[in-house]
Amino acid sequence: MKFISYLFLSLTVFLSNPLFSQEILLDKVIGKVGSESILLSEMQSLSQSTSGKASDCQLIQSLVSQKAMVQMAKSDTLISVSQEEVNQSALAQLSQYKAQYPLEVLFKEFGVDNETDLLNLFKPMAEDGIYVQRKQYALAKDVDISPSEVRSLYMENLAEMSQAMIPEQISYARLQLEAKPTQEDINELYGVMGQIKQSLIQGADFGTLARKYSIDPSAQQNGGFLGKVERGQMVKPFENAVFSLKEGEYSQPIKTDFGYHLIYINKVDASGVYASHILLKPVVSKDKLNELKVQMEQIKKEIDSGSITFEEAVKKYSTDLTTKNNKGIVFNPETGSDNFERSTLPMDMKFSLAGLKEGEISDLVVVGNQVEVRKLVKIIPEHNISLESNYDLLKNYALNLKKDRFVKEKLAEYLGALDLKLPAELQSCVKTN
Repeated sequence: MKFISYLFLSLTVFLSNPLFSQEILLDKVIGKVGSESILLSEMQSLSQSTSGKASDCQLIQSLVSQKAMVQMAKSDTLISVSQEEVNQSALAQLSQYKAQYPLEVLFKEFGVDNETDLLNLFKPMAEDGIYVQRKQYALAKDVDISPSEVRSLYMENLAEMSQAMIPEQISYARLQLEAKPTQEDINELYGVMGQIKQSLIQGADFGTLARKYSIDPSAQQNGGFLGKVERGQMVKPFENAVFSLKEGEYSQPIKTDFGYHLIYINKVDASGVYASHILLKPVVSKDKLNELKVQMEQIKKEIDSGSITFEEAVKKYSTDLTTKNNKGIVFNPETGSDNFERSTLPMDMKFSLAGLKEGEISDLVVVGNQVEVRKLVKIIPEHNISLESNYDLLKNYALNLKKDRFVKEKLAEYLGALDLKLPAELQSCVKTN
């Protein structure tokens, strides 16, 4: 139902991605929005993402809006995005794709021939996404809605809303501290990798150990097998190691920006070199984690005493760049909002939030090299929608719709001042002021 789809969507502009588009024999510029070009490949890619159901007019409207929104966001001198934030977002996106597809497939579909170029391809999209999100917030943060507007929306959609069952939802925030590995931690990792290597030499199956130990998400599908590795394809330290080894040999731990690799050469023949790897990162010492725990306990005491709010503590102390500037609130990419179905949360998350009331903070949670405390921000029990019991939910829904309209109005004003060049047959698709 349309209402339900809106109910769990936050105010978000979805930037088009060049994901698994059909082969494009000849790309060309088909339009201009201010300083930004619209490429034929972008239109084809967006069309494929909608399974060909969108008309050319709908596609060009979407692309024009996206290009204009990015320009409007980047022209705001009060908005800034750090390179570290961009890198973190791009790495997260790349990891998601590597978990689903072999690198060879990704290289082919994205039109690159190495992992560094693939990562660099994600960075502009990641940067644009962060800019747009912050501009949307800046534009709409002061928009409010009256009770009469909420009631009007409910009455207009009464028949549909009265039948809707909403599962229990929660939203939460986190304050995270991350420990940096010491040389001792790195040495310990070398020891673990040495033990894995010894097991392999003694006949253990590489794929089995890769699935057990490797932090490369794709290892669960491919057992660490990378396929054919060509020069210029991987980051330099990895490439140098691959081409220095013979068939059947294992590398020493190789450090890259992704972590530490144990590389195995499966085959070398006239067609090329075929390799596998296990990727690990150092686990910090218990002493370092204990120091973080003490630090977090002190921060929690400050929050409990009222000398600092949870949100202020996140801004001041948190090392999680994805939530640091958003009051610690964790975004759910599946719903486009900060709401999560409680039943679908990972077990450790369910356990840490169990029994908490809205606004309460969990005990310390250790996740790898990180120590967290989590705040239960909101609980929305399973229920049928009604104006009386779900006013806040309906208000939020109505407010998001109003914010969405407000942002679109501002975008239309901005677009009206831009130089817009489109093919004659598509000019009537886009209305500007």
